[in-house]
Amino acid sequence: MSKGEDQEFKGKIYGLLEKDEHVHQLICSIVSHQQLISTQTNDAEISNLKDELEKLRGKYSGIEGELNSKDAEIRKIGDELSKCKKNISEIISERNRIYDELKICQAEYKNSKIQLNDKNLETEKLKNELAENKKTISLINADRNRISCELKEWQSEYRNIKTQLKNKDAEIENLKGELAEYKKNVNAIAAEKDHILDECEKLKRKYGSLDELDKIYKVYNVLPQNIRTSMNGFIRGDSLLAFVTSGARDTKLEAFWEFCRAEVQKSNGLEYAKEIAAVFTFFFAKIMSATDDPLYRLDISLDGMEFDDDKMILSNSSAVRSGVVDTTVLPGFTGINSGRIAKKAIVILKGNGK
Repeated sequence: MSKGEDQEFKGKIYGLLEKDEHVHQLICSIVSHQQLISTQTNDAEISNLKDELEKLRGKYSGIEGELNSKDAEIRKIGDELSKCKKNISEIISERNRIYDELKICQAEYKNSKIQLNDKNLETEKLKNELAENKKTISLINADRNRISCELKEWQSEYRNIKTQLKNKDAEIENLKGELAEYKKNVNAIAAEKDHILDECEKLKRKYGSLDELDKIYKVYNVLPQNIRTSMNGFIRGDSLLAFVTSGARDTKLEAFWEFCRAEVQKSNGLEYAKEIAAVFTFFFAKIMSATDDPLYRLDISLDGMEFDDDKMILSNSSAVRSGVVDTTVLPGFTGINSGRIAKKAIVILKGNGK
């Protein structure tokens, strides 16, 4: 142990010993004995004092170890204190940083509060505007409903007008068609009038007077209504002029003959066979006279001839099936140039079949 350490140790020992009353008295006694020794130089007492001192040294020998332990503890506490100071420094730094952040947050909070107040004012303003807008929308909706009802009425009226226009367009088209047909009919009537006038002139030139025409028209009117109605497809009999000017088409000649054949071949066909044959003969002559190059000639003079199946058709009313022709019920006709029989005459043979 160095001198300084020894002094320090002694100082600590003295400091501890002074706190013990007994030790303090003993030290005082030792000091007194030392003074006495210096004066009396009593070896025995010195020896006793040394023994006593050794006892004291033994009694307090553990103090140094305890002090060392305390020093270690103090150093440990010092280290911990240094750490604590460091932690405190860090905590202070952290506190300062937090404080700075707190200031920033406070400033931001203040700004946010100001902004919040502004937003509250703006929100209140918007709420007021929204309420006004809702009122406006309510008024607009009411007006819109009114307009919608009016619009539906107008749309309905428009559809009705559109339908009426469509109907009028259709009616106009129909009238146009009717007008066109009317004009066509007028033109046809005018042409027919000219044709009738021309036919009348021809008939006057041919017959000299209308007496012959009047006779054949009277024959036509003897026929029953059903037969005359069936003839409408070939001739017109509503007036004498219409009668004598109709049936001038050779394209219907064969069809007209077939109609006459069907009528005279009925069970009661002979009742009006003479009139039917007369009407057919008249129109056959009329058709053939309408051209300078007639196609057919009428086969009339067959009475007294032997029945020929190649040239004749036996009437259903004929009592016999072979023999000489007694009556020509309906004349046939033959091609002038070809000599081919177009329609065979219908005949009744002589005899009563008994």
